[in-house]
Amino acid sequence: VPRPSLRNVSYIPKCCSRFWSFLCIPEDCALWRFRLSVYCELLTTEAPKTFSMGDPRKRKRSKAFYGNFSKKVKSGCLEELDQGMTGFLVTCSDREKQCITEILNVLTRYADKMYGVEAGKTVEEAGDGREKEEEGKDIIQTLQKELEEMKQTHRVKRFQAVRSLARNVVFIRCSAEVNPVALTHKILTDAQTSGELSVRFCQRLLPVSLVCRASIDDINQKAPLMLDPHFYSSQSKSVTFAVAYKARNNGEMKRDEVISAVAALVTGDGLFGHKVDLTSPELVVVVEVVKRHCLMSVVRDYHCLKKYNMHSIVEEKAKIEKQTEKSQDVSNDVATHEDD
Repeated sequence: VPRPSLRNVSYIPKCCSRFWSFLCIPEDCALWRFRLSVYCELLTTEAPKTFSMGDPRKRKRSKAFYGNFSKKVKSGCLEELDQGMTGFLVTCSDREKQCITEILNVLTRYADKMYGVEAGKTVEEAGDGREKEEEGKDIIQTLQKELEEMKQTHRVKRFQAVRSLARNVVFIRCSAEVNPVALTHKILTDAQTSGELSVRFCQRLLPVSLVCRASIDDINQKAPLMLDPHFYSSQSKSVTFAVAYKARNNGEMKRDEVISAVAALVTGDGLFGHKVDLTSPELVVVVEVVKRHCLMSVVRDYHCLKKYNMHSIVEEKAKIEKQTEKSQDVSNDVATHEDD
């Protein structure tokens, strides 16, 4: 019997390494022939099969293993939405990072015009967001500038992205000097006038003047302070209002209960003379519930600005321009026909 070739070995378990010892035994020995038969059987056997995904013999992972994936922190948003913050609620479509970049550029550009350049920021950075070093600048001045920037890393920024704990929802926190309602109204009115807004992934831009817990008791306790300059002050006259409610990742808050509670705070049981108007209200109380937080603000021109949807404002402006162009073309054709 010829000695088997080692090149044909496709599979042999490590535990059966003792069968390799027959190579050192003479071929006429009975032990060699016995081990050769066993060796041939091992060559014909198939390799052990791996378990498929649906095989019950496969080891199952615990729920804690899959739960750790949801605890990963997204880059750029290390802080979570909390009570007492003011800022902007921005909705997007599956592109949160690009949405944050776009809305920060827009907010920074308008805030620099309304409130001046941010402290610790050069004019060049405010203009185009780029750092341009002058040619021939002294090395010592460059090092001093870098040291000053390192010292200012812990300063409070004018705008900062914050995790909202909801999908396709971004919250931008602003400093105390910024009025989110006025800044948002300025951005949207300019977009409605010009028909242009350099955003692609952002959809709605809602100002937030109050962040409290998502509960009726907390709303009744903290909302009057926000509603005071619009409905309670001596200078405010009787106006028409409406309540715009939206809930995300929250099943405890009831829509009718929240709307009735906010309406009762505004009207004061008929004491202030404010009336509800759902078609064309002068003021709208926006209530956005995001998980365990309630975000509120009072805005103007809510329906005129397409519920503060930036894309709808730009599209409406484009439609109006097309209609005017068509009407002008028709009038020109009629004029030429009459001349003929």
